[in-house]
Amino acid sequence: MTGSVADSVQFSTLCDMLLKLKSAHRTQKRAVFNSFVRTWNEEWTRRHPGKVSEAARKDSFFPVLRLILANEDSRSFNMKRAKLIQYVVKALMMPTSAADEFANMGTERCIDRLADEVSKRKGATKCDLSIAAINRLLDDMKSSSDDKLKSDFDKVVRECSKQELTIVFHVLVRNIESFLGIRSMFVLQWIHPDANPMLLRGATLEKMCEAFVGVAPTEKSSVFNASDVLGKPFRPMLLKQLPFNASAYEEIVKHCDGDFYTELKYDGEHILLHKLPNGEYRYFTRNQVDYSERFGETKDQKFSYLLDPFFRPTVQNCILDGELLLWDTKRDDFVRKGRKASDGKYYDAKHLDEDATFGRSSDVRRCIAVFDLLFYNGKNLMNVPLEERLRILEQRILSRQDKTIIFISGRTLVSSKEQLREIYSSAMDKGEEGIVIKGLKSVYNIGSRAFKNGWFKMKPDYGTHATMDLAIVAVRKDKSSGFIESFMLAAMDGSKYRVVSPVNTNMKRHEFRPMLEKLQANGGYLEGREVPEWLTGIFPYREDSKYQMCFVRKPNIQDAEEAEKYTDYLGFSRRIRNESLNAVSGPKTTRKRLRGVDERFVMPKKLASNPSFGDGLKGKNVCVLQADNTEQLKHFQQILFSFSAQVKPNPVSSVDFLIATKATHIKTQTQIKVDKKTIVHGRWLLNCESKQKILPWKDDDIIHESPLCSFSLRGNGDGEEDETDGPEEEEMEDTPPPSDAEMEDTPPPSDGELMLDDCDDRDVTPPPEDD
Repeated sequence: MTGSVADSVQFSTLCDMLLKLKSAHRTQKRAVFNSFVRTWNEEWTRRHPGKVSEAARKDSFFPVLRLILANEDSRSFNMKRAKLIQYVVKALMMPTSAADEFANMGTERCIDRLADEVSKRKGATKCDLSIAAINRLLDDMKSSSDDKLKSDFDKVVRECSKQELTIVFHVLVRNIESFLGIRSMFVLQWIHPDANPMLLRGATLEKMCEAFVGVAPTEKSSVFNASDVLGKPFRPMLLKQLPFNASAYEEIVKHCDGDFYTELKYDGEHILLHKLPNGEYRYFTRNQVDYSERFGETKDQKFSYLLDPFFRPTVQNCILDGELLLWDTKRDDFVRKGRKASDGKYYDAKHLDEDATFGRSSDVRRCIAVFDLLFYNGKNLMNVPLEERLRILEQRILSRQDKTIIFISGRTLVSSKEQLREIYSSAMDKGEEGIVIKGLKSVYNIGSRAFKNGWFKMKPDYGTHATMDLAIVAVRKDKSSGFIESFMLAAMDGSKYRVVSPVNTNMKRHEFRPMLEKLQANGGYLEGREVPEWLTGIFPYREDSKYQMCFVRKPNIQDAEEAEKYTDYLGFSRRIRNESLNAVSGPKTTRKRLRGVDERFVMPKKLASNPSFGDGLKGKNVCVLQADNTEQLKHFQQILFSFSAQVKPNPVSSVDFLIATKATHIKTQTQIKVDKKTIVHGRWLLNCESKQKILPWKDDDIIHESPLCSFSLRGNGDGEEDETDGPEEEEMEDTPPPSDAEMEDTPPPSDGELMLDDCDDRDVTPPPEDD
């Protein structure tokens, strides 16, 4: 047979399986997936009988897996939901108001609507793309320029049905795992027990798929040697966050199995340094990005030229786990990430230009703090206890040390709770980021971050006390879509506001809309690009063809009356550190475990941020019997609270009427049979919210009308409908992936909420957590 399995299997067949996988119960998802894999393997066997050749190995499951696990694939489309909306709106020549409507929906519902709009306008066409063909179309889109990306996007849109577009759109915005309700670690486990360890050790998704071609899940694969890590990227072992409180010491002793070290937590870039035979070097970050060419691939190049003399002649090869740092020779100290050096400039240790600014005469130098040895002279030491690894590191690796180039991180053996407090307190007094804790007997588990490993990081606890009231003084907008990308926050500095930080705008809809209305009041944002006279400290911002900075009118500033003083802002870090130290001063308390209560019997509560629309339902008891999802049910309850209704969790006898969305739902059918309460469609409630008044019931608003129900709103609302347009329907929030627990042992994921992201690094998009 010619061609690959991916050429013979229709993309629509894969989409059918994925939608079945999405709707399957958590205990059945694996069976759905495995059924598809078995069919695939049968076709592969027919095409490649006998011994597995190199050509046969290339015909792997990779074309399928890169669509399902898009986050694990190296293919990047540089596309988020906002850009997807923009492309679809422009391609269909829809009004700009449509973009705002889509943007206010949850990701899943937004994509479903986008696919629906495309398919309706495109008309009915026969879609016969294979899995290989859809991947070729997507390959054309990766890392393209904006113009080419739009052209390639149009090709994809023309070739796909609505069902296929739904899957493709989720792949493009890297939301496919969340949409399907799965996690990559489980899918990889379904394929083979050794699949996930391979990825953690640096294998690509493609190489992993090739390794298990023709290998049953119960068999071992000989293609990949788990101990062969020298010169290859892999994911380092990570630190588990542990708050410094009264029970911290006991928690550490428990998971470290007794003795443990502490060392300073450096604020740099996690780096894995590979010294290879013949004077070659490799440098990989925690995300497996290769910086070898930039740092020097041989001992006579760039940074490697400075490092090589520090190794003992007996070191043939090794892997060092460490932190890439910047050393300021004038200050004689390290430069933390995002901080200025002594010359007033910002530097990144990964992107120093060795030929121009790096060298013995430079004020800023790249250096490495080493804190572990993973491989030495052909032997993998990851299963050797940390205490022994450190002994070899101290005695056999470096002939000398220099803080400006390479050195072994200092550590302290801790024997008491008081000693731990002193070490942590000293780090806080010196303004350090925190401390690291490692058990002496711990082994190195690639890519793992767990309590059982006995590796922890201890930093100030950014809990409920770590809050500041800052004023929103400007917004950064996308010119083409009108989307607000970020808010600019400011503190009071005398009689003026001083800008201190941007923050992204991922918020709940019911919080975001009232905030925008206030910011845009009194004529909207200020016109022009001039910085208002009452604003200071505005740092340089990019004003280009894509983004625009819009300053808020002073009377509209959010939280203006409660904004913190700038001096308090500067002391915020110290305040948090003191709070962290005070956390251990009191006696240890054991929180009583609360007995779980079924959510069906929890009395709904009105949110403080919920708006008030009058007393149209005052004194009336209403129960939301059923909704399309949990988020919609809670939204219906909040609308009822807005009209002063009493919301009941169950259809008890005192309820005046019921709200539901599906006449066929078992709860709705049960109440129809009881025939004591009128059941009104949730659509009526959304229309009331839109008009901000109680509207009369119409025939199409009523699912079931009971003659025994004494309450009715037929023809009796708050008044005639006005001309004000409002939102037609509420968005459905995304469904997050399952928790870290095994799928089979945990309930299905509930609908999530978009929360305001933690942004303590003063960047629009918070970076991944450091170790």
